[in-house]
Amino acid sequence: MTGRGQLGFTRVDVPGTDGAQAKQPPIEGAQLLDDEIASSLLPERDKRGHKGAFGKLLVLAGSLDYAGAALLVCRAAGRAGAGLVTLAVPESLQPLFAAKVIEATTMALPEDDVEEIDPEPALARILDHEHDAIVVGPGLRPGLATAELVRMLLATGEDAGAAPILLDAEALRSLATMEGWWDGDRRPSVLTPHAGEFARLRAGSG
Repeated sequence: MTGRGQLGFTRVDVPGTDGAQAKQPPIEGAQLLDDEIASSLLPERDKRGHKGAFGKLLVLAGSLDYAGAALLVCRAAGRAGAGLVTLAVPESLQPLFAAKVIEATTMALPEDDVEEIDPEPALARILDHEHDAIVVGPGLRPGLATAELVRMLLATGEDAGAAPILLDAEALRSLATMEGWWDGDRRPSVLTPHAGEFARLRAGSG
């Protein structure tokens, strides 16, 4: 069961205020996230803006067995405000996804075998694509090729200006097999594990 399932009602008070609004600044390193703070962190959308002005997201997701995962990510990205969403899939699957993901463009990644990405040429194509952030993992086919592509994507962080990356699902499973993935230079990363994925990451980190 997740932590949310164990949680009842939570009340946040600052000691010595009897529940009243604290006048002093929040404790350093801890801040209660409310609607006002969240909205202040989001960039204001230009009323004259166009889709190219609202961020370009590259999504590496989906396989023949888990096509729905890629569709959900792309749809959610559009609803969250991304201006341009591109779904990168193995080239043999591009026709399938192009017909289904009408909100996003698609990009074919070179394959070693049917549905199996060839990591090095795939990385070259990804780095050649203009994007502001990357999502990797939901619905990807498990395997050594996927793990190698995840490793290489993280390692490109040593290049200045590498776009931030969000790792989920199969990307996290791949990460758990890599010794010392948290060391050294890597691109800015966000990990979104559920309880089982987090346990694998902890076990893999020793």
